[in-house]
Amino acid sequence: MISSLISDKIFMMKLVKTVRCKLEVDEESACALRETLFQFSQACNDALKVAIDKHITNSFKLHRKLYYTLRRRYKDLTANHVVRVFPRVTGAIRSAAKRRRKPKQFRPKSLPLDGRLFRLIEYRGQFKISVSTVQGRKKFGLLIGNYQRGLLTGQKPTSATIS
Repeated sequence: MISSLISDKIFMMKLVKTVRCKLEVDEESACALRETLFQFSQACNDALKVAIDKHITNSFKLHRKLYYTLRRRYKDLTANHVVRVFPRVTGAIRSAAKRRRKPKQFRPKSLPLDGRLFRLIEYRGQFKISVSTVQGRKKFGLLIGNYQRGLLTGQKPTSATIS
């Protein structure tokens, strides 16, 4: 009886493949990325303080509490950057709680990107990405080898992290 129930179910698995790439960045674009990383980390720190003070560990509840406040305070960050703050903060709180520690302050070291914040562009065998920064969209070339080219060809990535 149990085996027939299992065979009738369809199990869907999502395969996530990580491809590490170096960005080709000029000085102006590097400045835009640094400023975006800095403002994002500051927004995370503001949200972390409220989350700890109000004992909020749910991303949705934190979003409802702080979204408009952070949008007004960090005018240069896009709405999607602000939305990415809440899972980052609640994840850090839960991770610290598992280790029985207090969550650390966020530093401008990484930036999570979803499908609205970045796009992979493939044109004539060359790969670039377009990333939303506080100074608008910036395009960066990818310094990659044939292995990465093979993995990225024809793909539409839905998330990325700049670090």
